Amino acid sequence: MNNTEFYDRLGVSKDASQDEIKKA
Repeated sequence: MNNTEFYDRLGVSKDASQDEIKKA
């Protein structure tokens, strides 16, 4: 999948920091 789908599945924005992504 592309990055947009990756972030969308996590429920975070493309501008989210790595820490926010890990928390998601």
